[in-house]
Amino acid sequence: KAERSRSHPMTSAAAAAAAASAAAGGSAGGGYANGLLAGFSSLLAAEEAGGAMPGELAVAVKKLYKSAAVTRMKGLDEISALYCADDAAAISRRADEDFARATLGALAQAFPRLSTDPERPVRERACTVLGALLRCSPAVRKALGAHVCEILPPWLCAMNDGSRDVAAAAQSAFALIP
Repeated sequence: KAERSRSHPMTSAAAAAAAASAAAGGSAGGGYANGLLAGFSSLLAAEEAGGAMPGELAVAVKKLYKSAAVTRMKGLDEISALYCADDAAAISRRADEDFARATLGALAQAFPRLSTDPERPVRERACTVLGALLRCSPAVRKALGAHVCEILPPWLCAMNDGSRDVAAAAQSAFALIP
């Protein structure tokens, strides 16, 4: 019989490192929650390296990584409303290239997970929001080039989704690429 070692309580830093390594493909299993944790931790690392993300965008992005489908859809709706509303703030955001880069960077991190979500409405909304951002903001269209490698493979898969609604939303968004 192998002897079991006694475990000691972890510090919070050691627990966070263990959770991040497990989420990145370690031995603690996989699944939806671990994939979300990996995406969110990489997003936080990118945020710390590149500067602060605007507050309203950060709140919406955090919702993309929640486990409830309704919350993920609300996060997508909030990201879309940041650009496509008719108020003065949304109109000024459409021309802001830094905000467009931050938005598209956050969406590029989350899009592979959202486009393969088990819930059909989330997949459809992810493609619809991507199309709305491309339609509303020239700055987002300009920033798309930096994230094509991250977004394009799941986008092409969404174009061939089993649900006709998801495939139609992905195809209409793809048609907006300049």
